[in-house]
Amino acid sequence: TLTGLPAGAACTVTETTPDNLETVSYEWTAGEVDIASGTGAASGQLASGANTIAFANAFRTSKLALTKLVIGDGADLYGGGEFSLNVACVDPSGREVWNDDITLGGEHGLTHTIDGLWADATCTVTEPRTGGATETTFAPGDGTLTLVPGETSTVTVSNSFDVGSVRVAKTLDGDGADLIDDINEFEVQLACVADVDGTEVDVPLPDEA
Repeated sequence: TLTGLPAGAACTVTETTPDNLETVSYEWTAGEVDIASGTGAASGQLASGANTIAFANAFRTSKLALTKLVIGDGADLYGGGEFSLNVACVDPSGREVWNDDITLGGEHGLTHTIDGLWADATCTVTEPRTGGATETTFAPGDGTLTLVPGETSTVTVSNSFDVGSVRVAKTLDGDGADLIDDINEFEVQLACVADVDGTEVDVPLPDEA
């Protein structure tokens, strides 16, 4: 608050423009009287009594759309769980303006859009939890892009779930091998485990393995 200014003086109040600013508007009032309003610098004539100048800043923003693709021959069997994406964004000066985890998959769906991001921020998407995928790829290739002011940019994360096979061969050996006829059966059981985001889990197998 500045005091002791002469009534009737012509004054101009200019706000230092911060980064990423879209518009600056102001309202100049003296009690119940509107002195001036507009955009940019506030100019007017001081009225008697208290004068108030209120600035409103509107900043540019952008959106980032995240899309998860679950692909591969094992996608239906093993790709129905959750995936955790980390999104970290910095402004052109390197100041971090966003850092949070987004969960996709399962009950969360396979798409998510982040609103209100710093307009020209550079964002990097990583995947701390891949749901046990065989391979993870990003588009763009390293998961990093610079947002376009006022537009929606997209990062697509693809998780491939590949499958393999196990062949079991029975060999009969020893002096009594010839005594085993063709109607004898031997039952084997297969048990498989997989590392899913650092946790060892049993792999469901058809026909009770």
